[in-house]
Amino acid sequence: MDASLAGTIFRPHSLGVRTRWAVLYDGNCRMCTRGAQQMRSLAGDKVDLRDFQKPENLEGLPEIPYADLMDKMHVVSPSVPGKPDKIFKGAAAIARVAALTPVVGPLAFLYWVPGLKQLADFGYGQIAKRRYRLSAKDCDGDSCKLHAHS
Repeated sequence: MDASLAGTIFRPHSLGVRTRWAVLYDGNCRMCTRGAQQMRSLAGDKVDLRDFQKPENLEGLPEIPYADLMDKMHVVSPSVPGKPDKIFKGAAAIARVAALTPVVGPLAFLYWVPGLKQLADFGYGQIAKRRYRLSAKDCDGDSCKLHAHS
């Protein structure tokens, strides 16, 4: 997928009930891919990693604009019939997945402490804005060059 899809809203498809947390990450970003893999190593089969750059990976999920996906990692809760999906973004997404893990889980509540939440959100935002520049040396193809100045 490329920047020409910036205004696109991906439509969900009915594929049944999701039983795992869906982690939507930017597969064109090496830093993002490594972060998603670390989440899987900590949370195991509780998470389903989905590279949002491949539209088929968004089937069965709520509508999320492409620009929002490019801005922050998203984590979507497992399906609960009759209830809307819960979507966590950025640092909140990381805290939510951390809460699923036996190692870091007990500390995940610290994200919600006033002051720490704002600091984590700010830090996440600064890194997310610069992720292509920060991982440029590890980049394949032109994706880092394309997004490094956005």
